[in-house]
Amino acid sequence: MTDTARTLDGLDDRELAYVVARARCTSDTAACRLAGIGHSTFYRWGAERRADLNARALALQRDMSRRVLATFEVAAVQAAERIVALVQHPNPNVALKAAAEVLDRVLGKPTQRQEVAAPDNAPAVIRLVWENETLPEEAGDDDGAL
Repeated sequence: MTDTARTLDGLDDRELAYVVARARCTSDTAACRLAGIGHSTFYRWGAERRADLNARALALQRDMSRRVLATFEVAAVQAAERIVALVQHPNPNVALKAAAEVLDRVLGKPTQRQEVAAPDNAPAVIRLVWENETLPEEAGDDDGAL
């Protein structure tokens, strides 16, 4: 029995609809609406049963996330192999784009230079601010500017 089957085992149709909907929604109200269940039915289940159903919905959501991630991991390996194979492509434009993609993924994209000017060519003031830390004593005056 799979994790999903164990999670959904023993639920009646309305509870199953709620758990599947709750795995997709961010609130009990939205899940009830999506599952077509009235609030009175939901609250008649009792606090313990509602907590169990929400726990099952969270388990279902996690199981689905693990499955999706595993599928993407396989596809990521295939995609990387495809890009590497394109480095040897006879068309130089394709090979260059593939090579650039490989380098960008391994080394990171090169940073671009940006020029910053203060208004009216005034000297630029650079202030360093440390959050939740005290300024080093050699940093200068008490206002945080260097």
